[in-house]
Formats: sequence, structure tokens, C-alpha cells
Amino acid sequence: MSGKEKEKAQKISSEEILSCGTSLTIADAESLYQRLKTLLSGETAVVIEAHEIEVIDTAAIQLLGAFVQEAGSHGISVKWKMPSAALRTSAHRMDMESLLMLEAA
Repeated sequence: MSGKEKEKAQKISSEEILSCGTSLTIADAESLYQRLKTLLSGETAVVIEAHEIEVIDTAAIQLLGAFVQEAGSHGISVKWKMPSAALRTSAHRMDMESLLMLEAA
């Protein structure tokens, strides 16, 4: 395997982790937007760690939904790591489970 092939293989196998913390609300929207925007500028798969989320509002769900869709259009894989019950419930109430690709998580 050449040096370029090894470098490409490492990029493919590496993942960026987005840790959501316990709360994602409109108050966190600007910070979340900037983090998501940075992740979209790369070519690395993204794992969203969402197991600690206790509170999430419509603004945060919409931002995450837009991110998942935009990442897909850029060929960036997005995976959920243990989405919390609060996230699943909020996404279900907004009928956004499919958009967020939570069915597979």
C-alpha cells in the first residue's frame, strides 16, 4: 500500500466525535451550529454521542436534522451513539426520527 493509500485509509477509518452533553436548547444553538459547520468542512465520519441528553428543544433538533442531511449530501457518514430517551421522544413528537436517521441507532 502506498503512502497516499495509507493516508486515505486512515481518514476513512477515523471518526470525529460530537458530544452533546445533557442539554441542547436554543441557548446552545449558535455554539452547536459552529461545531456542526466545522464538522461539515471535513471529510471524516461523525459519531454523535447523545446518551447524556436530558433536555432538547425544537431548535436543536432542527439543527441536528439539517446537519445529518447536509452531511449526507457531502458524503459524510453520521452515526448516533446511544441516543437518549429524551432525544428519541422529542424527535418522535416532531416526526423527525427519519430525518435524523434515528431508526438505525
